[in-house]
Amino acid sequence: MHIFVPIEGSYTYDQTKAFAEIIGKILSARHPQKITMTWDTSKRVGKVFFDHNQNAMGKTIAFVFYASPTPSASVSMPVSWRELSNLFPTDFTILNTHIIKKSWNTWNDILQNKQDINKILEGVTEIRI
Repeated sequence: MHIFVPIEGSYTYDQTKAFAEIIGKILSARHPQKITMTWDTSKRVGKVFFDHNQNAMGKTIAFVFYASPTPSASVSMPVSWRELSNLFPTDFTILNTHIIKKSWNTWNDILQNKQDINKILEGVTEIRI
C-alpha cells in the first residue's frame, strides 16, 4: 500500500523526506507488533514494512490505476481512509473498471487537500523513538 500525503508547496525535498522518516518512526514505536522499519525481512514477518526510503529521488512507485503483472491483474486504486477497512487488494482488477470511474473523484479529493507538515507534527503529543 502506498500512502500519498499531498503537501503544501513550501517544503523542500529534504524536509518531506525527513517527515516520512519521522512518521515511520512514530508509527513503529507506537505499534511495534504491527509496523516496522527494519530492513531485515526475517525480522518483519507479519508486520507492515514502513519504507520511508521510497520517498526518494528516482524511486518508482505503483501509481494510481497501475495494473500489476499478477495472475489477477490487480490495479492500484485511490481510496479514502474511510474505505480502507472494507477493502482487499484483490478487490480491484482490470476486469472491474466501473470501480475506476467511481474512484477518480477520490484521487482528485486527495490531491486537493494539501497538508502542512508543521501542523501535522504539532499534533503529535508524544514521540517515543
